Amino acid sequence: MKTAIVLRIIRKANVQLFLTFTLLLSFCALCGCGGDSSSGGVTPTPTPTPGPGIAGHVYGGSLTVGEPISGAQITLYQAGATGYGAGAFQLAQTTSDTKGAFDIPAFTCQSGGYSQQIYLVATGGTSKGQSGANAAIGLISAVGTCGSFLHEAMVNEATTVATVWTLDQFLDSSGQTVGTSSTNQTGLNNAAATIAATNFVDPATGLAPVSFPPGVISPTQSLYSLANILASCVDSSGVNSTECQNLFTAATPSGGTAPTTTLQAAVDIARNPANNVADLFALEPVSAPFSPALAVEPSSWSLALNYVPAAAAFNSPYSIAVDGAGNVWVANAAGNSMSELTGASGYTTGLNFAPAGARLNFPTWLAIDTAGNVWVVNSKGNSVSELTNASGYASGLNFAPAGAAFNGPSSIELDSAGNLWITNFSGDSVSELQAGCSNASCTGVNFTNSNTGTPGAGFSGPFSATPDELGNLWVANYSGDSVSELLAGCSNASCTGVNFNNSNTGSPGAGFGNPIEIVVNGAGDIMAANLNSNSVSELPAGCTTSSCAGANFNNGNTGNPGALFSSPNSIAVDAGSNVWVTNSVDDSVSELTAASSYDLGLNLGPWPTRLGEFSIAVDAGGNIWIANNYQDGVNEIVGAATPTLTPLVACLRQGKDVCMP
Repeated sequence: MKTAIVLRIIRKANVQLFLTFTLLLSFCALCGCGGDSSSGGVTPTPTPTPGPGIAGHVYGGSLTVGEPISGAQITLYQAGATGYGAGAFQLAQTTSDTKGAFDIPAFTCQSGGYSQQIYLVATGGTSKGQSGANAAIGLISAVGTCGSFLHEAMVNEATTVATVWTLDQFLDSSGQTVGTSSTNQTGLNNAAATIAATNFVDPATGLAPVSFPPGVISPTQSLYSLANILASCVDSSGVNSTECQNLFTAATPSGGTAPTTTLQAAVDIARNPANNVADLFALEPVSAPFSPALAVEPSSWSLALNYVPAAAAFNSPYSIAVDGAGNVWVANAAGNSMSELTGASGYTTGLNFAPAGARLNFPTWLAIDTAGNVWVVNSKGNSVSELTNASGYASGLNFAPAGAAFNGPSSIELDSAGNLWITNFSGDSVSELQAGCSNASCTGVNFTNSNTGTPGAGFSGPFSATPDELGNLWVANYSGDSVSELLAGCSNASCTGVNFNNSNTGSPGAGFGNPIEIVVNGAGDIMAANLNSNSVSELPAGCTTSSCAGANFNNGNTGNPGALFSSPNSIAVDAGSNVWVTNSVDDSVSELTAASSYDLGLNLGPWPTRLGEFSIAVDAGGNIWIANNYQDGVNEIVGAATPTLTPLVACLRQGKDVCMP
């Protein structure tokens, strides 16, 4: 019976292709755009000869349908690398002429302490047909890196939407300062690559490209509607115009301060995508400059890309994970293969791997270690496979030691010591492959309800597990409506297991209902997605069987409109402890906000095309990744989450459950 259940669940997760976008970004840390660093007694770093500059236009709309903005201040910035939304460096500044044209003839990038991403910001100026300057105008356009940038660029409402939504987590509240941490250049570079790859907009024209990269489906209508909403203020007489005041009022976050520029308004909308959706939609002008736009009001203002590159060969993708370089990996259950979408290409390219040595057999769940090796469970093969980074994933290994006693394995995770933990759905047990598995040997251990002490783990259809920073292992029991804990230090000789269920988690209690996936947030709280009760359960940090105050977050207690859970089947937590859940029935994503202690929820989607059941992951750019099992593809909700260090085990190795890069 349990085998039938797990196969049914796996078949429901008919995972789709995760589009591998590979856009090579120039990253000149020492040689691409450095300034003179000479000092006494030290060999100076050569200053490269500046290349051609950047010329372009600032428009309300586009060159074909729009009006120029004259007298706008155009500033070229180099993004900072000392903190998120901080430290940008001004490279050049000029003013647009009566035709909205500008020219920055030459500039020299900074060589140290900065990102190599560069971008243009336009402020103020006068729209054609208006008698005076409009201080509410604020527009932005990402133009590339110091070593590879556009020499002709448009700055308009469409480039603003594409840049703000994509780089949301790297912007300050004004939208004018882009910055990342010194340890998250990859996150910013990969986020910017989606713009350079023209996944949203062509920065040279300020319009959707004539053709998108192969396998990319872009939300052009949503982007154009947002651009039109900003255009209503850009083309007006100024800050006090009805158009600008209506925009600023509708864009104001709940309990927040009203924006004063269109760039600030864009940031507020991107960060609060479910706020005043109808009011904002009503602001599109009758004669809008961007078309085609949305014909009906969306459910939120989040923007999602869909990737189905042919080379990725997605085939019922089941689970999804992100490696340290920001590449996205998908296990293709029906294809007996692994797919990768390449971060550096803007995820426009993909690869597919199925080395013979791995013996992939209905791979359903994957984990990635800090060396970039990919580990996956084979649900039909009762084994674990490894694809090795050192071989370029051309070589693979397969492990099934007798001691592991694999029986319908459904998930796999890594702990901080490099041990692999596997849940056996059919076997009511958890297996451990101890760190150091190789061609020569691999030691396996199996933990059941008979060898986990008193009161015991109480495993019943364990579907997934996650280790915490203390070395404990938490297991979601799908069939048992409970969560089990194996305390740190479990071994064959000694293992203490406990079980948390709806009768021992206090009042009102956890409310478990077929928990299917489980995560740990930054405070050490356990969060479980309940597939059949439309809710998320929480066990606060420090729960014991004698004292545990469990909570349940559902469609009746997460505000208005609320999380709108609909058969949630995957869960992820970002570095801000916000909880993200995929809904398998209505093809949407729910968020429980950490700032509200999860009392407030919102819902993003549903998406235009059916996705079916899918799994979810967050990356270092703050993007949310979803494996679509009915569509054989991968979705990216850009910039919606707090940037999160990947692979996930990297945080555990720092002694944290989840962390920022």
